Amino acid sequence: MENLPPFFSPFTHGFVRVAVAVPDVKVADPVFNAAQTARLARRAALEERAQVCLFPE
Repeated sequence: MENLPPFFSPFTHGFVRVAVAVPDVKVADPVFNAAQTARLARRAALEERAQVCLFPE
């Protein structure tokens, strides 16, 4: 019985937390664009506790 998921976990009830993120981008600057996307993905996972993060394109 100790392996049961905690009651307050959204997975226990069939839910997931989803985030939608739109990064700031600069034309022809893939390094900046990748850094912005990574920053938002980290924020969604660590600060917002999202299990899925959707980005445009």
